[in-house]
Amino acid sequence: MEELVGQKVKVTLNSISGFVTIIGKIIRSLDQFVLVDTTLGPLYICYSSIKTIQVLGDHHEEK
Repeated sequence: MEELVGQKVKVTLNSISGFVTIIGKIIRSLDQFVLVDTTLGPLYICYSSIKTIQVLGDHHEEK
């Protein structure tokens, strides 16, 4: 997870009622949590609750 620090990501979480998606920038990676800066503020997300993580590219990014 250290390689994702500083990247803008979309995190999909497992939930009883369905899936929850959070978009933000990964600030820090800890042993059991990842800290994501979102529009709601910084959120600590437990690794066990994460279903998928997608890295979002910049619109002006060159291939």
